[in-house]
Amino acid sequence: RLAYEDDIAVARPVLKQSGRIEQSDLLEIAEQKSQAHLLALSKRRRIAEPVTETLIRRGDREVLRSLAENLGAQLSESSFAALIERAAQDGLLAEKIGLRPDIPPRLLRDLLLATTQAVQQRLLASAKPAMRSEIERVLAEAARSATSIPAARDYSTAERAMRDLHQHGNLAEGNLVEFAQSEKYEELVASLACLCEVPIGVVDRLLSSDRLDPILILCKSVGWDWPTVKAIIDVMPGGRTASATELDAAFVNFERLSPTTAQRVMRFWQVQHWQHASTDA
Repeated sequence: RLAYEDDIAVARPVLKQSGRIEQSDLLEIAEQKSQAHLLALSKRRRIAEPVTETLIRRGDREVLRSLAENLGAQLSESSFAALIERAAQDGLLAEKIGLRPDIPPRLLRDLLLATTQAVQQRLLASAKPAMRSEIERVLAEAARSATSIPAARDYSTAERAMRDLHQHGNLAEGNLVEFAQSEKYEELVASLACLCEVPIGVVDRLLSSDRLDPILILCKSVGWDWPTVKAIIDVMPGGRTASATELDAAFVNFERLSPTTAQRVMRFWQVQHWQHASTDA
């Protein structure tokens, strides 16, 4: 009965390694014992679904991360869904879930759409080729959804003006900041589309969003600095309602984001838009 010992130093090696413990005992331990006991259980070579469900329900962040990383842990769709819900506030957990080869495609999509751009790109960088292809497919579908929604505003006049400025080399980062500070929304969107080489409908959708991450990607990809990003955020719905903590987090994410990663995402959006456009033609 060493597995039931309250002293984790005694129970840990048994819980992690013993193949002689009945599932009913594992369930009882998972229901009653400490987080340290649950962490040891999460590292077993094989874990049946009933035990994983209990670990997910009772486990803390460390337990969930360990469980998600353990490919010997059997996860039902409901278990995956519960983990994804918990991962909404834990980027590292989201990465570990997203790298599991047994995650159902529908739930992978839910996970990717619920995570930040930074987490999505870390997943792309870490995934094996087959999983990377699946992640790229899901992100491509999301990009097609974005490009398929037309802009609600009439950007035709602003778009013509910005294209003319851009073609003559008279459109730069400073103009964009001026548009943002003057709340000239159509000019801001049109200038972003020109300078970042992104379809205007996509830019409109991103600026209308409550999420700040896509704007960080846009600005980093063309080498702009934080003051420019902040000027754009200030006219976004999500920026107007963002707390100081959220803005601080956006700054940290922007500083950590590499230009290479941002440019890769940008190419992704551009390719998907033109593929979608050629399909519609």
